[in-house]
Amino acid sequence: MSQSSSTEEMLETISRERSVIDELVALSARVALLADDLVTIQNAKIGLARRGPAAIGRAMRLRQMRRIA
Repeated sequence: MSQSSSTEEMLETISRERSVIDELVALSARVALLADDLVTIQNAKIGLARRGPAAIGRAMRLRQMRRIA
């Protein structure tokens, strides 16, 4: 009986560990997607900075119009 209980506890522990690993994998994927988004934003900022103040003003107006719509 003790061995059976020990085996059940071990299986429960393994199951919990597996759940934690699965959650970490999912979080890692989200972090990677967020990093990609940040790179995209930085590239857009660089592009706007190169185009000058007029392009930045247009982008800000477009952003405001999208918020209203």
